[in-house]
Amino acid sequence: MTAKRAIVTVGVSGTRPFGVYLDRFKRTFAEFGGADYLKIWHRDWPPGSASHRDIHYGFKVHAIYEAWQKGFTSILWMDSSCSAFASLDPLWLRLERDGHVLVEDANALGNWCSDFSLQTFGITRDDAMKIRLMCGTCWGVDLTNERSKTFLERLRNFATAEHFNGTHRSRLDGLPAGGHPRPGTEGASVSNDERVWGHRSDEVYMSLLARELGMITHSGVEFIGGSGNTNPRACVRSGYDLPHERPASGPSPARHTNGALNYDGIFNLD
Repeated sequence: MTAKRAIVTVGVSGTRPFGVYLDRFKRTFAEFGGADYLKIWHRDWPPGSASHRDIHYGFKVHAIYEAWQKGFTSILWMDSSCSAFASLDPLWLRLERDGHVLVEDANALGNWCSDFSLQTFGITRDDAMKIRLMCGTCWGVDLTNERSKTFLERLRNFATAEHFNGTHRSRLDGLPAGGHPRPGTEGASVSNDERVWGHRSDEVYMSLLARELGMITHSGVEFIGGSGNTNPRACVRSGYDLPHERPASGPSPARHTNGALNYDGIFNLD
């Protein structure tokens, strides 16, 4: 059988000690993932990708694109906080049946997107309030499907600072009306509409492209959830829930390797 399935993630960080999560990611997806290629980018960004600081979350689409260029066609992105605890076969079957897996977030797109992104697609804010935001934690494409190819290629083209960068807020306490300026790399106001709480980068453009291309999305979290997920069909959990204190001496956890869990380079799991 031709190798075709890939799982990819990125865990490059100068601040958050990702090492323990990447070890867990490698171990659990090697056991349950059913992939022919498991790639964890932890030292360098994927080819063609800027840093997260320069283009917010642009690395995700570039990680998927790199796997495609290597010849893999069924490709899943998983955040580095994810871990597998059951076979991913149902997820692969859904991906290859529909041509993609896109999971809806509980939030409305209209609360989390810039004016510019809506103008790019000719959508009003009122219409965007009726569209669900996509979840960027877990998603995938089957690139034997022409629509999924179009989705990935267009998402990659949109992965620029102009489209992806903006205020990315997850906490809603004390947000001022009329925009939410924030100094530094996050940028300033993305809208003067009081309904707007921030701009969720790749998730915004995934939502807009899925709508335009007529792609099936999945309501609720069917395959993936937090540590308390009791859905019997779930196979993946997500959450930064491990102790990750940096030791007093020795290498940074973000550069940590541990024997068989060495996540440097390419993993062929055949």
